[in-house]
Amino acid sequence: MGLIPQLVAGYGRSGTTALMSLLGTDSRVAMGRAYPFEDRYLTYVSKLAILLERNLIQPQLSAEELYSFESCGWGGVPWAPPGPAKGRPGEAGLPSAAEWFQQLWAVIDEKVSGVSNDPGTGAFTRPARPGNLQFYAEKVPAWVSPFVRRYLPTRTYYLFRDPRDMFLSANAFMRQRNYFSFGRGPKDSDLDHARNLAYEFLLYYENFRADRHRADCMLVPYAGLIRDRAGLVDRLQRFAGLECLDQVEANELESHRTSASPEVSLDRWRREPLPSGVLSFLETYLQESFAALHYEPAAPGKIRSCPGAEFAQENENGLCVPTERGPFSIELPMDPFPSDRVTEIWVSAFGPALDEISLSWRTPEREYSHRRGLSLSAYAGPHWRVFRFPVGRHERWHGRISRLQLQLTFSPFPGDDPVYLRWVRLVE
Repeated sequence: MGLIPQLVAGYGRSGTTALMSLLGTDSRVAMGRAYPFEDRYLTYVSKLAILLERNLIQPQLSAEELYSFESCGWGGVPWAPPGPAKGRPGEAGLPSAAEWFQQLWAVIDEKVSGVSNDPGTGAFTRPARPGNLQFYAEKVPAWVSPFVRRYLPTRTYYLFRDPRDMFLSANAFMRQRNYFSFGRGPKDSDLDHARNLAYEFLLYYENFRADRHRADCMLVPYAGLIRDRAGLVDRLQRFAGLECLDQVEANELESHRTSASPEVSLDRWRREPLPSGVLSFLETYLQESFAALHYEPAAPGKIRSCPGAEFAQENENGLCVPTERGPFSIELPMDPFPSDRVTEIWVSAFGPALDEISLSWRTPEREYSHRRGLSLSAYAGPHWRVFRFPVGRHERWHGRISRLQLQLTFSPFPGDDPVYLRWVRLVE
């Protein structure tokens, strides 16, 4: 039996560092114990395995780069043409993503199992008791857990914090460290930052929503991590067999904070004003997740309706899209709107068979056309995704938009997994 992954799924400033610090108090957990606990071997190996199967890594390697020992470039195998796979995984004589992952992870598992972590230095040392390590902990993006649990007995911790507090904390952290991060660049406005934060938050929320009843997934509210550490330690023991210590905390977390104490970090949006427009944006575009995670709106009953289309009336996963008849098109049921009110369009969808998703629009003067549209590659993936169409940057996104149309195309080998379309949101 190899190491059992303990995966912390949460966006920046949601408490992931504090939770990793807590997991590290169990001496049987293998992890990089140097602050900020961001050794990501499992994510790296997972991504490498997926890309080796996909053969769509861009730009593709030139023969010269492949032959050069000094070149550190990487890309798809240069003897195979870029583009969608023509056969099932493994049929071309190359290993599948599953085979790549299992072999690559077996090497890391064997190496890590032979060492233990020194909590004081973050260094690896030989264990006093060989075989003492039983778990492996890592912060992961939302797609890693659905991929890894196909092959390993994984435990996933979905960690959520009020996005209004995350926004304030991220800005304070960037000011404190004097650099840009958390999806914010030097030219981004506060609203741009809120838009990026909301999008990243939804990537985790959409997967949590689908996984919330799974026995191998656990919700960790940030408030519980701060207010009831002993209770969380007990939950971790019952959920995964972890033996964490509720009275031990990493000294580095003092510098990681942007508030006077962990307790003061809760509900800071009530004490610190959010920039103009940010509060309304977060409460409008995240209102479903706010309700599910019990975040109280600033003014109950006064939240704007979220513009877009919802498909979850009959099925909580939304519209089940048929894949057997080829590409699927749907015109979205929404009223005309001026283009300058919408910067991006987000689409929540699921389906390993989904190969590409395209958005097109028409105006009173012009019909649908590939010149008035955007396409995003979907690839095969066992996780929920939020596809992000930057329509506001398109040269033909102007005037009055009378209709929107989505087209979904599928892998030639769709398998048995369904494809779902859950919602579409028009983002200001």
